[in-house]
Amino acid sequence: MEWLSYTFKVSHFEIAAIEPVTHTFSHFKLHLYPKHIQLNYTPIGVMEADHGVWYKLNKQKIGLAAPVKQTLQKLYQQKKESDHDTHGEMCEAR
Repeated sequence: MEWLSYTFKVSHFEIAAIEPVTHTFSHFKLHLYPKHIQLNYTPIGVMEADHGVWYKLNKQKIGLAAPVKQTLQKLYQQKKESDHDTHGEMCEAR
């Protein structure tokens, strides 16, 4: 993950594999192998940068490909369930 370290100037982060996703189109299958990357701090800066755009996980009012949107929805739901289990109440994902 040299790209991550270089682009975001981070050296400590956790990477976890997310369940693979297969999306079938009329003429091929797309296989996605997403990763969940947890930084050891909250980045400070603007939402838009030269290397990408950040969106809040629970604010998905943007155009996304169906398999990407489904993967993010699953991740958000897991985050909500994890926060509920840890704190005894629902917490807003940050």
